[in-house]
Amino acid sequence: MAISFINVWIIILFMRRAQIEIVGMVIIVILIVIIAVVFLMFRLTPQSSNIDNARYKLFGANLVNAIGKYTPCGESDMKKILEDCYLNLDVCGKDACELVKEEVPKIMNSLGWDKPYYFNYLLNNQSIVKINDPCKYGITYDTPISTGPEGTFFVNIKFCSNTTSY
Repeated sequence: MAISFINVWIIILFMRRAQIEIVGMVIIVILIVIIAVVFLMFRLTPQSSNIDNARYKLFGANLVNAIGKYTPCGESDMKKILEDCYLNLDVCGKDACELVKEEVPKIMNSLGWDKPYYFNYLLNNQSIVKINDPCKYGITYDTPISTGPEGTFFVNIKFCSNTTSY
């Protein structure tokens, strides 16, 4: 009987050791699964959204600068024509606001821009000229273009997209 008791005790010790090894193996498998999930989560999420945002902001800054310096008929640059639009003046034989509505799309097309955009020229948050319909999603570039006694004139350009990320 003593032999069988020792045998049983040895078997219990080996079973405990086997159970501990199985628990250790389960912990290792769970850690591997967690690491794999974290890796896949970072790997599958787009990382270029901040870079794209910065590119569009830079493009917006350059675009506003180019629009401001563009001279459609040799008389005035667009910065002056935008101010004349606010004053309801004629430039190049046309209403200044109509000239802006004609020339900004030409500038965008000459740059090869074929995506939707929204252009808004404002004074003290009051819209003076709008080109295209406002879009819900996209990257907005907003900058002062000139300051006068009436206040600060802003150009707002929004590069539209169908989702919250461009």
